Amino acid sequence: MIIRTVCLLMLAMLLLACAPDDIGTLPPERPFGTISGQAVAGPIANAQVTVYGFGNGTQGTRLGSAQTDDNGAYSIDIQAPSQIVLVEIRGGSYVEEASGTPVALADEQVLRAIGRYRSGQPLTLMVTPLTHMAVALAEYNIGNGMAVA
Repeated sequence: MIIRTVCLLMLAMLLLACAPDDIGTLPPERPFGTISGQAVAGPIANAQVTVYGFGNGTQGTRLGSAQTDDNGAYSIDIQAPSQIVLVEIRGGSYVEEASGTPVALADEQVLRAIGRYRSGQPLTLMVTPLTHMAVALAEYNIGNGMAVA
């Protein structure tokens, strides 16, 4: 019985000696990256900007949010794996260029853009009526069997 116990203890010590040094440690954290740009239909000030994953061609996990400044600029630090991202702009206001009339956007009015985020790298995405149409076309194509990439 004692010999068996001693052998088991020696085997356990041998296994621990051969084990990698990182047993019990957490996986390395993903680096922070920044998604920034400008919301433009005329600069859209004080709008809510939200970044989502877009990996399967639909709005996924919320990755971060911010508010645009008076010039429509935004910047959001995120910590996420490389993926396709969706940027949504809601609310805010802009000045109509032709008439100079201020236009307030309702919360249900949205402009969107998509881009390829690489973990830890900066990504600049303008959000405009044209990028919104490009997202709609991407959703249509994905819905008809095209790959997200």
